[in-house]
Amino acid sequence: MNPGLPSLPSLLAAEVQTSIVEYLTTTFALSDPAAQAALRGFLSDPETGIFRGPYLKIRTPYQPVGDGWVSPLEWMPHEFKPFRHQAEAFARLSTNGMAARPTIVTTGTGSGKTESFLVPLLDHCRRASARGERGIKAIILYPMNALVTDQARRLAQYLHGDKRLTGVTAGVYIGGTGKRRYPTPRRWSTTATHCATTRPTSCSPITACWTSCCCARPMRSSGRGPPPRCSTSSSTSSTHTTAPRAPMLRC
Repeated sequence: MNPGLPSLPSLLAAEVQTSIVEYLTTTFALSDPAAQAALRGFLSDPETGIFRGPYLKIRTPYQPVGDGWVSPLEWMPHEFKPFRHQAEAFARLSTNGMAARPTIVTTGTGSGKTESFLVPLLDHCRRASARGERGIKAIILYPMNALVTDQARRLAQYLHGDKRLTGVTAGVYIGGTGKRRYPTPRRWSTTATHCATTRPTSCSPITACWTSCCCARPMRSSGRGPPPRCSTSSSTSSTHTTAPRAPMLRC
C-alpha cells in the first residue's frame, strides 16, 4: 500500500484486487504469455471475474433509549443503557409478572444482540433463585465452538462480577470426541444435572474451570454416582464429553 495516497475505499479495493491477481498469476506461473494474459483477464473481468464490488455500507448509529425509559426487568448490568431494539427485546422476553414471548432480533454486527436475550435470561434466573427454585432454567445453543467460548467469557463476567447474581451458575458443553467413549443420552442428563448443581469456587481461570472441572468430565465407567466435583487445583483437562453445544444456566 502506498503511504502517500489517501486511504479511500476505492483505491484500497483496487490495490487489494491487484495484489490478489498478482499472487494467483505468480502461483500458477504459466510460461505462455497468451495464457498468462488470459488468466489475468479471467480473474479481473468485471462481469465474470472473482471480484465483486467494492460496496459501500452506510450504517447509522444505533439509537439508545430515552431518559424516561423504564426497564421491565428487575436486574440489568450496572450503568447499562440499552439501545431501542434491546429495550423492545427486554419487553418481550421479560418474565417479571408476565410470560415471555417468542422473539427474533435481527440487527447488525456489534449491535448487542447477545444482551438482547442474555440480560432478560439472567434476570429470570435471578428471580427464580430468589424464590428458591433449583434446576436448569435455560439452554443456549450456538452453531460453533468459537461462539460458545466467546459467550461463556461474557457470561462469566456477568456472573462473577455482579453480587446480585450470586445464586446463578452456568456450565458449558462443547462437542468433541476426546479420548473417551460417547456418553449415552441418560448420562448426558445426569452429567448436566451435576454440572448445574456443582458450582466451582476455587478454580482459575473461571471458564477453564467450568469446561474442564465441571462439565467436561463424563460419568464414571461403573455408572454409579456423579462425576468428580471440581477440585481446588487450577489444572485443566483436555478430555471433553460429546454433548450439545450449549451453555447451561441454573438457579
